[in-house]
Amino acid sequence: LPISKGGTGQTTANAALNALLPAQSGNNGKALVTDGTNTLWQTISGGSGSTLQTYFLQSQTAFTTNSASDVFVTGMSVTPIAGNYAVIFNADLFISTNGRFAQVSFYKAGAIITDSTRTEYAHGNNDNLSASSISYVTFNGSQLFELKMNTNSISASLNNRSILLIRTS
Repeated sequence: LPISKGGTGQTTANAALNALLPAQSGNNGKALVTDGTNTLWQTISGGSGSTLQTYFLQSQTAFTTNSASDVFVTGMSVTPIAGNYAVIFNADLFISTNGRFAQVSFYKAGAIITDSTRTEYAHGNNDNLSASSISYVTFNGSQLFELKMNTNSISASLNNRSILLIRTS
């Protein structure tokens, strides 16, 4: 449609859109935003390191232990890039002995992250439970993240386990 009839005067959809938008030249990589009155191109930033970074660790293979000391859970480690992370863990937990427990904890650079430790108790022999933990952790880019586990049972297993690390800044 011609401009006089509410159109853009352009012959293609992309040309029509460009006719309506602020000038494209010199605005490569910017996003279209509004100041409440007008549209404009602006560089979008998300604080330090504007790239969203996530790590997803997952395993369907059972991890079983009878160790009273923390042991590394196979497949549950990563060295994330520097930043602050929300860390979310979930798994199916099997404990063989009534009244006994299994405990999971996050570790950063070999040290336990104390607010991450969760303990689950069996309420019968061969009890199936859910294990989960959430924490907020800062990494410097060279620190190893690990999930570790211990138990006072004859055996305890983590199955269908996953950890999600989401960089927030």
